Amino acid sequence: MNKAFDIKIEDNHKLILPRYPFPKRKRREIEHSQISEFVDWLDPAVLLKDGEFIFFNEDTTQTVRKFCAAHSIPVHERFDAWSCIAEPFLDLTLDDETMERIFKSLEDHGISRAQTIKLRDYISQRMTHYTSLTYEWHYYSLRDVLRAMQPLIFKNKKSWRQFYSDAMKIARLENFNKEVPAQ
Repeated sequence: MNKAFDIKIEDNHKLILPRYPFPKRKRREIEHSQISEFVDWLDPAVLLKDGEFIFFNEDTTQTVRKFCAAHSIPVHERFDAWSCIAEPFLDLTLDDETMERIFKSLEDHGISRAQTIKLRDYISQRMTHYTSLTYEWHYYSLRDVLRAMQPLIFKNKKSWRQFYSDAMKIARLENFNKEVPAQ
């Protein structure tokens, strides 16, 4: 369990993340009124009204789900674009048919083949290194991509913030900066 994604509930109206790592390492306090939905991905998250996804440890999923239910925050299943974008970096071999199915799925959700290839090229080196550390063969999420791409590889904070912002937009399936920031 990663303590960076620990969540505590304060006064039944606020989520406290003592050491949340994104976009910069700091304590995060999130009022229930800031949350628009509980996102039922394999790596669950809450989506804030400002468009940021906040992740937490799997063992707190039910606690966060109950918190959201107590405040009438809806649960949504969303297409997990980053899972599809990052799938080729898993420690397994994907056949051509599977790759085509992934491209089609992303295209059906507004992310073109060219955009997918560009994004994969951009994250490739860090995700390959990440896989060499984790041997993950099942699932990568936006949280994994952010962990792999954290600021240590960016020349300036502005580039990291731009990547972080674009990563959130992609996860929301909104228009995003098609040009990846310089590393």
